[in-house]
Amino acid sequence: MILSERFIGGELAYYRALGFRTKLSSSDARSLAVQEKGFSGECEYDRVFDEAGHGSVLVFRDIYLRIDGRTAQYDCLIVSDDGIIVNEIKNYSGLYRYEGGKWFIGQSEVSEDALSQLRRAIGGWSRCATM
Repeated sequence: MILSERFIGGELAYYRALGFRTKLSSSDARSLAVQEKGFSGECEYDRVFDEAGHGSVLVFRDIYLRIDGRTAQYDCLIVSDDGIIVNEIKNYSGLYRYEGGKWFIGQSEVSEDALSQLRRAIGGWSRCATM
C-alpha cells in the first residue's frame, strides 16, 4: 500500500522555474539535467515497483524525517512485518567503479555516494531506536 506519493523536490522545481524565466547558465542547465534525470529514475523505480506489487507492505516515497535534530530524506521506505527497508534510488549511466570505499566515473569521484547516504539514513534510525 502506497502511503505517500513522490513529488518534485525543491531543487528541481527551482531549476524548472528558473528555466522558464531566463536562459540557464551552463552550470544551472547541468544541475537541471541532473535533477530531471534523478526524478525520472525515481519515477521509473515507482513504476516497476507498482507493477511488481506491494500488497503486503507499506511504502513511503520521498519523505523527510527529523531525527536527532537533523533532517534525513528517504527516496523510499518499505515497512513490513520483518522490518524497514531503505531504498536510495540513483539514475546513473556510464561506466562506474568502486575503489577505496568511493565511487568513480572515469577519474572523477561521484559526489553523491549512495552508500554514504544509506549509512546516514541507517545511523538516523539506530539513534532513533535507542531513544
